[in-house]
Amino acid sequence: MNYKRYNLQSSVTVDVTSNLKAQLNIDGMLEDRNNTSLSASNIFFTAMLAQPTLPLYANDNPEYLQLVNPENVLADIDPNRSGYSKTKNKTFQGNFSLDYEFKHIEGLNARFMYGFNSQDTFQKDWRKQYNVYTYDKVSDTYDVAGSGKWTPTSLYENYSPLQKTTILGQLTFDRLFLEKHHVKATAIYEGRHAKSDNLNANKQFAIDVDQLYAGLAQNATVSSSNIYEDANESIIGRVNYDFLSKYIFEAGFNYGGSSKFLEGKRWGLFPFASVGWRISEEDFMEESLPYVTNLKLRGSWGQMGDDSAANHQYLTGYNYPNANYIFGGDVIPSLGFRGFPNPNITWFTATTKNVGVDLDISNGLLSMQFDLFQRNRSGLLATRALSVPATIGANLPQENLNKDEQKGFEIVLGHRKTIGEVSYNISANLTYTRGKNTYIDRAPDGNSYLDWRNNSTDRWKNIQWGYEYIGQFQNYEEILASPLQDDKGNRTLRPGDLKYEDINRDGMITSMDQKPIAKSNIPSTYFGLNITLSWKNFDLGIFGQGAAGYSYRYNGMNSLPLRWSRNSLSQFMDRWHHEDIFDTSSPLVPGFYPQTGYVDSDNWTSSFWLSNGFYVRIKKIEIGYTFKQLFLQNFGIKSMRANFNGSNLFTWTNLRNIDPEQQQDFFYSYPLNMTLGMGISVTF
Repeated sequence: MNYKRYNLQSSVTVDVTSNLKAQLNIDGMLEDRNNTSLSASNIFFTAMLAQPTLPLYANDNPEYLQLVNPENVLADIDPNRSGYSKTKNKTFQGNFSLDYEFKHIEGLNARFMYGFNSQDTFQKDWRKQYNVYTYDKVSDTYDVAGSGKWTPTSLYENYSPLQKTTILGQLTFDRLFLEKHHVKATAIYEGRHAKSDNLNANKQFAIDVDQLYAGLAQNATVSSSNIYEDANESIIGRVNYDFLSKYIFEAGFNYGGSSKFLEGKRWGLFPFASVGWRISEEDFMEESLPYVTNLKLRGSWGQMGDDSAANHQYLTGYNYPNANYIFGGDVIPSLGFRGFPNPNITWFTATTKNVGVDLDISNGLLSMQFDLFQRNRSGLLATRALSVPATIGANLPQENLNKDEQKGFEIVLGHRKTIGEVSYNISANLTYTRGKNTYIDRAPDGNSYLDWRNNSTDRWKNIQWGYEYIGQFQNYEEILASPLQDDKGNRTLRPGDLKYEDINRDGMITSMDQKPIAKSNIPSTYFGLNITLSWKNFDLGIFGQGAAGYSYRYNGMNSLPLRWSRNSLSQFMDRWHHEDIFDTSSPLVPGFYPQTGYVDSDNWTSSFWLSNGFYVRIKKIEIGYTFKQLFLQNFGIKSMRANFNGSNLFTWTNLRNIDPEQQQDFFYSYPLNMTLGMGISVTF
């Protein structure tokens, strides 16, 4: 991949008078990417997980590419055979600011700022058709066995411009009265406007000329998407007060407006406030507990607004184009109904509450920060499902319907000390959070079981439902005697297939047998440890992290490595199989996984495919040595440091051959890489 990037930065500051200053910043960028292959990620995945078992050329003849399921790697990495992908990004950012200091009002300042951001993206994907062959030894001929990834050759182009402007006006008053009372007040007006456009074109080709004008008219398409224009305005006020840095108070508001909503629902008021008390500054603390360097109690409450609804849902009208109809042999696009408008749609709000304490003993010998927090969101956007009859005959809009809650705590502990020539610093942190839906709009259930199964109101979110795995079928007699789970009298099941618990004892494994079997795939707990140590010219840094309170889901037998007819990861070979794989009458050898061809693993979420995702990892270790300055002066060097470092050195987890920090999907998962490195940094 060829990659070019050009940056332009400029800044001009002018002092007009002693109290008036103007500043202009310009930041521009031109980015040009040339990808030699459209399937580079797939190629890398193949290199990591598969060993070649077929030649890349038929009969080792470089004139004929071998059929390889699903793609020939040589063709995929050769732009002359399979095409290319090119992307150009042009970005311009300009900011103009004007600052004014009022001479006759001490502490009063004004600022005006205008910002402009322009981004243009052009993407060109040239997808070439190529043939792959098989070789017939008997007739000594090469037979076309396929046409590669793209059929027929096509060209896709996309142009997406985006412009954003921001205007800000600000007044700030900051002053200390009587050397005790510190007052700071700020008033801000901010306006933002964004506009985006888009154009897509795609054509198929009879000859290899990578320009749209050379394409065929048949099956040509031109479309647009992601076209929008919206604006926001905000009026913000804030007041800060502290007395001798002991008593601290802050209050303010954000009065925001959004073009997405109808007048009368467009503006929302979102206040906030916080207080703090530095107890360690009190006289009685200094006398009775002098070793307490800092002790602070604090609390805060605030509201935020979110206008992430779809644009202009309050409008009636039509969608165009909606569908095509044939009139007299011509294809005519039609108008379509938009559905019901919602003139009441507005911001949804998030109310956050936090209380905390900061403690520092003997200037860092022991330190602690502890926070309890809670966030309640209301008016969450949703579309009614079954709570109104479907006979209304129109699409429903989004509404401010639902509510949820998130709560938890965070603690940070620290310890630092110097003993002789040895200095060290240790800090550890732990965060726990959990959330639930406090209200979900839904239709009432017909019985208590369905309400227990489907009603997520006042239920913790970190729950996965599924089937309880109780073992593997050992023989056909056990299969025939077990509850039905394939809708075919268990005729498709084989020894080694997964066996599930019949919760309701009705003789069938259905969705009625699902129950909470694991936590969700999002950790509820994160923790970390950071250690730094120095002795003379040596220094050592250790950073570790981990997570808990979640489940990792293996995607099972239908995941990508086995769908490709190539060698799979070694752990997938630990499966039920015949002693002689070419003789189905030979004895079965048990394994961890079911036999090849097991088909329900992606469709059935069960405890077999879920594992506790807890892990602890030494993320990075670095050892460094700083050379003495006296030695370096002879070479004109101010400072020099050499280091040796390693990443992902140790991981403790119950997961099998999986990186616990990777996305839970084998398609995107690579084997965990340990990285070792060394470097030297020099300052002249």
